[in-house]
Amino acid sequence: MIRIFISTVMLAVSGPVLAADAAQHLCGWVENPTPANWTLTDKTAQWIINTQGGHQAGDMPDFQKGKSFWVKTQPNGYGYGCGCIDAKADAATHEVASFTKASVLKLSVCRKDKALKEPK
Repeated sequence: MIRIFISTVMLAVSGPVLAADAAQHLCGWVENPTPANWTLTDKTAQWIINTQGGHQAGDMPDFQKGKSFWVKTQPNGYGYGCGCIDAKADAATHEVASFTKASVLKLSVCRKDKALKEPK
């Protein structure tokens, strides 16, 4: 009886931890407003990819291939685009632990999705 109780408690404790690091395909607006700061905002949340001087999930691809891929919000090239990442992310904190693939999409892909709000 005690062994069953302990197993049940351990399962309850380990369950959310496994779910928090589950692999996810995240697509939406990718923002790089300042050096080393990257987020992705999809239909559900804003996901933290990298923070300057802090958490770094990985190197993001070059979004600045042309006007159809990147909107500059500052003269130095910082801004936003549309993209996807295959990531391990924490659903509670919305922090991306790591990602295996990142892809750049045309701005029109995110603009057509009514569930996404374009950054300003």
